[in-house]
Amino acid sequence: MGAGRNAPREETWERAERGDVEALLEDAPLEHPAVAAFLALTGVTQPPSPSEIEDSRTRGYASLFAFLSLDEATLGALASVGDARAQRLRAVLSGIPLQPTERRESIDVAIDALAAMANGQPDYLDLARQAVRMARADGYLLREYFTSIVLARARRYHGHPHLATRILRALRQVAPAPWHGWIEYEHFLANPTADATTPWELGRYVRSLVVSAEAGDRTSFAELVPPRIPGLFAEEINDLWRVLGASGTSPSLRPWLDGHDPAAPGSIAGFCVPEISGGSTQSSVMLRVSPSEPTRRVLRCALRLVGGVDEAAHTLTQERTYTLLAELVGASGPLSRADLFQRVYGFGYKPTLHSGTFRVLLHRARAAVEGQAEILDENHQLQLRPTALCFLPDPRCTLDLEGIVLHHLARTDSSISARAIAEALSVSVRSVQKILKELLDIGACEMHRDGRAVEYRLEDTTFHSPTLTRLRLAPPS
Repeated sequence: MGAGRNAPREETWERAERGDVEALLEDAPLEHPAVAAFLALTGVTQPPSPSEIEDSRTRGYASLFAFLSLDEATLGALASVGDARAQRLRAVLSGIPLQPTERRESIDVAIDALAAMANGQPDYLDLARQAVRMARADGYLLREYFTSIVLARARRYHGHPHLATRILRALRQVAPAPWHGWIEYEHFLANPTADATTPWELGRYVRSLVVSAEAGDRTSFAELVPPRIPGLFAEEINDLWRVLGASGTSPSLRPWLDGHDPAAPGSIAGFCVPEISGGSTQSSVMLRVSPSEPTRRVLRCALRLVGGVDEAAHTLTQERTYTLLAELVGASGPLSRADLFQRVYGFGYKPTLHSGTFRVLLHRARAAVEGQAEILDENHQLQLRPTALCFLPDPRCTLDLEGIVLHHLARTDSSISARAIAEALSVSVRSVQKILKELLDIGACEMHRDGRAVEYRLEDTTFHSPTLTRLRLAPPS
């Protein structure tokens, strides 16, 4: 059937893209190519083949569906007839360098954001936020789904996986099935404790890597065969494989792996969130220290795979002890007492005031690595010499309590009280209340009062929860 026969009216398309799918079915047959392509994005039908498509609207829907299906071949076929949207989606999915477009629709700006992330350009977050605001102003749901997932990815890459988790947990409640592959893939990388399984084979491969690493199953880890990995996702999946297996590096990983930069690359930021239980911090990042090999950061979830034992819990009062050890391990040579004190405490060393405190800290540090390393002190120059393979928590990569509270809020579907947060994290209610007040002041969360009950919810300055009341498509009859 040709694109012009029994085609829906423009006002019908307007209603459909704002969520009223029934209006579309009342105005045109399901077999119409444009209708079928649109409904494919809602999970009702499959899109028409590229050979059946004669108009740009149908190609636009079909190319978006192909992107969500990681179908580079179909995108190539749609791009071959000169469709600009299909060409740009194919380029960004395949990892082909892409120049910003002059078209300023929200999806085009979101594609620019994806390309900027892939190319390491600093404006990717600004572009992603702009795209979400444009889509929200338009009110077209498919555009809001696409731009919101891109914003979640940008938040993760910017070092805020808790905000990515917040967006993706909200989207998974309302977006139709064709969007779940990408949503769950991003959700797992932002929050590896997420329990949902992704329809993407690519996502299942990533999860299998992590499961094998957690189990310490070297054979399974080595035998996992990756599926076809589109260029858009190749670097982050390869980086995760390198970090889990403690093998190889990349330019984006090297500063973090070597211990010089505490900020994890966006590809693994979600795996570096610590957990607090019973007053102890489970460090997600460890230092692999060996007498014969360079020091390297590893993920706690992969300790068994790389020869360690998962006993990384340490109390909050030990944080400075392990910070001191981490600074000694990462130093290129001996450190003076003044320099080491400054690195650990963040302020200058005054012998008359701090020598006793520093002696106690050195004693605790030596006890922590007894039988595994020695702390040498020659002419007040300190150096760590490993005598056996050991794994040390790296508090420099550990979030403070404010960051942990933010992550807990992100993993909560509804509002939650300060007392409930404190009980879950095994910290005082007063500490949590102080942090929540600071978060309220900067707009990072919002407060709801029901009588005497006060509860809190994480908020994103761009992706607002009220949006969800209109993000669900009306089911077709």
